[in-house]
Amino acid sequence: LPSGNYNIVIEVRNKNNELLKEKKIFFQRSNPKSTPLLISDDYLNSFVAQMDRKELDEAIKSIEPISTNIEINFAKNQLKGKEGELMRQYFYNFWITRNPLNPEEEWSTYAKRVTTTNKLFSTGIKKGFTTDRGRIYLKYGKPNTRSEIKSEPSSYPYEIWHYYRVENFSNKRFVFYS
Repeated sequence: LPSGNYNIVIEVRNKNNELLKEKKIFFQRSNPKSTPLLISDDYLNSFVAQMDRKELDEAIKSIEPISTNIEINFAKNQLKGKEGELMRQYFYNFWITRNPLNPEEEWSTYAKRVTTTNKLFSTGIKKGFTTDRGRIYLKYGKPNTRSEIKSEPSSYPYEIWHYYRVENFSNKRFVFYS
């Protein structure tokens, strides 16, 4: 939970859903590392409002490689629930936390990377952003070097991607094989 004032509400109800007992406990939380919960209707007049349901589903699926674990779980629940307004609000809030001044530009830049990823790594049955190479490409960008080994005795075809710097690591390599 982000920093703020909260109430824990505990209710006891019978099988007819009648309230038997209720207890409220107030508490304050200080968590400077957490992002704030964004609940607003700003998304109604934003780029998200123009997206149709299929486009919104696809967009939410495509942001998984750059999402936190909490965001991934929330997104999966939104996709299961199929509640259009909550999905729009989630998607807008996702981008506004990354660029509060221009979330649409941030999404547009990322959407171009998704299009490139789909062109490079899509298969007959998978979108490029769902493949291992696509996920790494979206998360860390284009590798500094890329070695493709298509035929080598006693091994499957494989690729090695090398990044000079990834987050806190130097000389990070990813190996992909078919």
